[in-house]
Amino acid sequence: MLLIRYEVNVPVDAEAVATLFRDSGIHRPHDDLPRIAQMLAQADLTVTAWDGGRLVGIARGLTDWCYCCYLSDLAVARRYQRFGIGSALLERVQREIGDAVTLVLVSAPDAIPFYERFGLPRTDQAFVRRRKR
Repeated sequence: MLLIRYEVNVPVDAEAVATLFRDSGIHRPHDDLPRIAQMLAQADLTVTAWDGGRLVGIARGLTDWCYCCYLSDLAVARRYQRFGIGSALLERVQREIGDAVTLVLVSAPDAIPFYERFGLPRTDQAFVRRRKR
């Protein structure tokens, strides 16, 4: 049985997050540590999952704390997937932002069933302009 510890807004090392991104399969710039450091520094909410001293999951959000929260990242290391860690991270994000704040995210195609199982409804009203670098 896994004994996973969850933390809210604790400092996390960009290199540990890069390793997690790589290990999780999420498409993020895991080879660009300055960008990851800035992503972490600019986040309003981070919820992390730890197995001892090892970072095994992260949820990173940008929010105004009153209207909406954009969940930019939800990543769990592959060998820790399917143990409920992703769901626990989402539950903790929801607990932190409360019921008055709308949770918004863009899903990778393979992750859509996960979010649907979590009870998040799909929408066809989103627009995306991809970053150029």
